[in-house]
Amino acid sequence: MEVMVSNLFSNAITYSPEGSTVACELREDERSVQLTFSNPTTDISPEDLPLLFDRFWRKDSARSGGKHVGLGLTLVKAFSDLLGVSVTAELTEESQLRLSLTIPRPS
Repeated sequence: MEVMVSNLFSNAITYSPEGSTVACELREDERSVQLTFSNPTTDISPEDLPLLFDRFWRKDSARSGGKHVGLGLTLVKAFSDLLGVSVTAELTEESQLRLSLTIPRPS
């Protein structure tokens, strides 16, 4: 879980426009706990959402600067599958990228 949360937080900070706000929200109910990271984005389109968790996928390779290789969200997806956690990505009408982990509560 620590790697997943760290990668989601790092991703939100790294790919937000300078000076913008990154939000972290925790919601819970009797069935699950949901942790969501939201950040403004200027270059992600709805068509990109299914690709976000693909290995080595980067929207703009010129932004890599040798620092990132496109594995952070891939690791989040791999760990979520192993742990039975749902990970989703959505783009809001306000151009906010929302990445959420939904963790089921034990029955």
